[in-house]
Amino acid sequence: MQPLRSYSVGGQRSSWAANRQARRRLARLQGSLVRACEKEIAVVCKNSSEEHLQPFKEKMETFVQTARQEHSVEEDHLKTALRSFEDTVRYFGVKPKSGDKEVTPNVVFMLWFEFCNDFKNIWKRESKNISKERLKEAQLSVQKMTAEKKVETKRISPNSLNKKEGLQSDLGVSHSQITRLYSRFTSLDKGENGTLCREDFQRIPELAINPLGDRIINAFFPEGEDQVNFRGFMRTLAHFRPIDDHEKNKDPNVSEPLNSRNNKLLFAFRLYDLDKDDKISRDELLQVLRMMVGVNISDDQLGSIADRTIQEADQDGDSFISFTEFIKVNFYTSP
Repeated sequence: MQPLRSYSVGGQRSSWAANRQARRRLARLQGSLVRACEKEIAVVCKNSSEEHLQPFKEKMETFVQTARQEHSVEEDHLKTALRSFEDTVRYFGVKPKSGDKEVTPNVVFMLWFEFCNDFKNIWKRESKNISKERLKEAQLSVQKMTAEKKVETKRISPNSLNKKEGLQSDLGVSHSQITRLYSRFTSLDKGENGTLCREDFQRIPELAINPLGDRIINAFFPEGEDQVNFRGFMRTLAHFRPIDDHEKNKDPNVSEPLNSRNNKLLFAFRLYDLDKDDKISRDELLQVLRMMVGVNISDDQLGSIADRTIQEADQDGDSFISFTEFIKVNFYTSP
């Protein structure tokens, strides 16, 4: 085995005793392989007749060849390890401890451990500082948002709200109804920002258990919007008001109230019209029926109901139900 070169670091050689021991063990192993194993094989082969040599001779030759290859690989690994160690020592300028003649792995790994430990402690300290700064920024942001919301959501009385938005005249509701619904609106407005989101509606128990709850909730929100103010809230609820006698006999030249039979049917039609293309398809009808009945009716039975409904309602033969056809089939009776 060729002697390994060593670098001079701080005036000292960077090879170490453990490396020399490993080289000695490899040398002994190589000597044992040649002197002991190969000699014994030669003796056995010499004293054996030709007919008894195989397969012993062939197997032992294969064994020795494999052993030599593995021994050579281990020598290469040892050389590479020593070279890498010497390069590391030279790169970092590591010097031997006081009283030592050479740099040992223990010295290098002790320094590396101390560095890693210091880095870990510094990282923990800096991470805590960063977390504190982020928490402080988040708190300031929340305080700012809260302050803005307090300005935006200054409590107003139902009287001023009615005067400002004309709810009583536009929606045909009484002052007491506005007061009652405004109280309900503010109780649902958990964020106190003057609007409701879908999550606010989902906390209403009656809607949470209603099979069409999600469809009804969506009806409160205009296309592309995820917030609804009090006026929008009132406009949607107005569809559920019963029709008064004077409204039934109202002047035809005046626009229909939101709780008219026609508008009630339009509201119901939109619950079925999932893709908002102004017509109800068989698939949309099936989806709504599944929401309503769950697993109580089989898919085949639901399909038959959907087919029969479309067949009865579809007057123009396009396999869809338009709003005009929806009215004529009279899904819903007037209140």
